[in-house]
Amino acid sequence: MMLKNILSGIMGLVCLTAAVCSCSKEKAKYYGDAERGKYAVWARIGNYPNSSTFVVNVQSLDTGTLNYVQSGIEVDEKLNYGLVIKDGYYYETLGKGRFGKYQIKNDRLQITQEVPFTHLGTEYAHTWMNGDLVLIGPSGDNKSVRYAVMDSVRLKMRLGEIALPAIPQGYDKFIVGFAQYRPSDGKLFLGYNYGLSSNYKAIDGKVNIAVIDPITFNVEQIITDSRTNQSGFTSLFQPYSFMDNNQNIYFAAGQLYGDTGDNVMLLRIQNGSTAVDPGYKIFDDNPDRISGIWNLDNGKAIVRYNNSKLSGSHIFSFGVLDLGNGQLQTLDIPPCSSGSIQSVIVESDKAYILTNHEGDTDGFIYSYSKSSGIVAKGMRVPPGYTWLLRIDKLY
Repeated sequence: MMLKNILSGIMGLVCLTAAVCSCSKEKAKYYGDAERGKYAVWARIGNYPNSSTFVVNVQSLDTGTLNYVQSGIEVDEKLNYGLVIKDGYYYETLGKGRFGKYQIKNDRLQITQEVPFTHLGTEYAHTWMNGDLVLIGPSGDNKSVRYAVMDSVRLKMRLGEIALPAIPQGYDKFIVGFAQYRPSDGKLFLGYNYGLSSNYKAIDGKVNIAVIDPITFNVEQIITDSRTNQSGFTSLFQPYSFMDNNQNIYFAAGQLYGDTGDNVMLLRIQNGSTAVDPGYKIFDDNPDRISGIWNLDNGKAIVRYNNSKLSGSHIFSFGVLDLGNGQLQTLDIPPCSSGSIQSVIVESDKAYILTNHEGDTDGFIYSYSKSSGIVAKGMRVPPGYTWLLRIDKLY
């Protein structure tokens, strides 16, 4: 249901919170500025349990003002902001016994298809394979690792279990990291670890990667690396891995929520190899931790990282990381608050960057030019939201 009768000039948090609390009593109404925008910006208004998530379709991120109250579509009933997106469709399971394919079109959230789904829990890695969506994650009790291969058009599924080495003594669950399909040789790579339910910091302490035949899902090889202690992370809320144009796989590895001094470094599996490149690691001597990485397709990537030089609640900076020599250039963008945010989209020569800046003032969506290195302010984002959650390219 949609908030209505909000004066377009009033964006104060008090008014927004009051409107959110009353939205359940109103008849659903949808607003929008186009049949379908090229981009989507997600914003949360209010605080739990009286919060609502809105998605705004916009045609440009370079100009204009984000009107998330009057032009937003409330999506909480069907979507969480940790999901998969491709070609204008959102794919998601809320752990409520269903998997759905959705589209924001004609100023409303449309259900393309929903199917029963209880095969995985709510944490899963994903990758695309010849047009099919591959989901891999622990079972509901975390005692096994399962897969689902989905026809993204009809959501027909092939389900099964991956026979990973058994959970060793001292641990009681599987933890799934990154997943990446490599078309050049048809290999599927899955990072995983063993953990302890009673202590989220307890982990087996090395990189484990299964090399999988994506047709049979038989494990062909187990790769290990002792240079860091965790095998990457899932990419529902923000990406931690990618494959470049040469089909080299890069993944952030290390304990994201470990003790101070535990690095999150960037490792690589080169095309044609089924081993972690022993001569490659970058960001490993940096006291800051990677908290999201986006490929720029030019030998560089944008990283969001917790900046050890900052203090308070807004300690995440954005920078351009050279994938060859590991040099980091911090971008002139206000630091972001902590949390999981799909902050960056990349297209052509530009990257657009979303940040939750400090203070109750106007914010902006920023653009970074790959060719010139210039950072510019784009769409204005007025105050009144609780959190900006993600930015997506739809078409």
